[in-house]
Amino acid sequence: MVAEASWLQRHPFIVFQASVWTLLTGLALLPSLRTDASLREGVAWVAVWTCSGLLWSSLYAALLERVPDDKLRGLRLLMVALPLAVLLALGWALTLWAFEPLVGTEPWFPPGIPKGREHEISFVRSLILLLMWSGLFLVNLLSTRVQAARERQLQAQAMANQAQLQLLRSQLNPHFLFNALNSVVALVDEAPRRAQTMVRDVSTLLRKALDTDGTRETTVSDEVDFIKLYLKCEGVRFEERLVVTWDLEPSALPLRMAPMLLHPLVENAIKHGMRGQPLELNVSVRRASGRLVFEVSNSGTLNPPADALLPASSGIGLRNVTARLAQLYPGTSAFELFEREGRVVAHLELPEAA
Repeated sequence: MVAEASWLQRHPFIVFQASVWTLLTGLALLPSLRTDASLREGVAWVAVWTCSGLLWSSLYAALLERVPDDKLRGLRLLMVALPLAVLLALGWALTLWAFEPLVGTEPWFPPGIPKGREHEISFVRSLILLLMWSGLFLVNLLSTRVQAARERQLQAQAMANQAQLQLLRSQLNPHFLFNALNSVVALVDEAPRRAQTMVRDVSTLLRKALDTDGTRETTVSDEVDFIKLYLKCEGVRFEERLVVTWDLEPSALPLRMAPMLLHPLVENAIKHGMRGQPLELNVSVRRASGRLVFEVSNSGTLNPPADALLPASSGIGLRNVTARLAQLYPGTSAFELFEREGRVVAHLELPEAA
């Protein structure tokens, strides 16, 4: 869940202006501490100076924000920023001149400056301050644009990941439906009552599968319950040829995980392990060193090559698991398919999530 941005984060320019002009106003008032002119005499002039500076710098910001990024680099930046600074500094100086009848001239000008030169000095100072201000603003503007571009890239990547997960889920559901209906068809003629029971169970399974959003989390307990219902359906079909044992660590059951990760492992074990002979299937869930460890093992052997991660005969189910792990747990999950002590083992590890 993304935290809501604070007011300061939603209004960076206001924060920037308030910070810069508070500092500049403080600097403008410093001469009052070392001259004969009192602070009270200069407050009105400083107020006009600060407000007009805010006005002209805000206009400067509005103009700079309209400039494309490719013109805010190197000499192009100088060609854009300097003429604007000259024009706006002139406007700032003229604003102070227009308010002179009300607030007077700056009370802290050094003595001996010829009459009329105050305006020239005011213009030069306004230009220097606006250029300094523009440097700070452009750093802030460009960093904001870089951050915005990064956020757009992350958002686009998140949307791509979401689309990929939805695609994987859309592949899984028809695949699951096909296998489930095949199981029902196999029983219709030879065991109609069992077929009816299986239809109800398959209906429940499909409803849960179709209602599951592949991007959301479920609990290990719910995932295990789904597998148990699936194995109940397969038990109707295979009867005593399918022997299932469970090894579930109670402390692992309340933990959270992405849904529909175990089902393809169990389905794959039955598909490739049930070759005429009885199949012994074991489902193990435990915690180890801060990780969730799932193992689905069955009697039998892997098709060559025995050391392959996913054998050539593996279908869409295991490829789907591998792809979803890469999307949901990048760099933090592990999946292997191997032989151990005469059994085929699908080993899955996920980071723990309370």
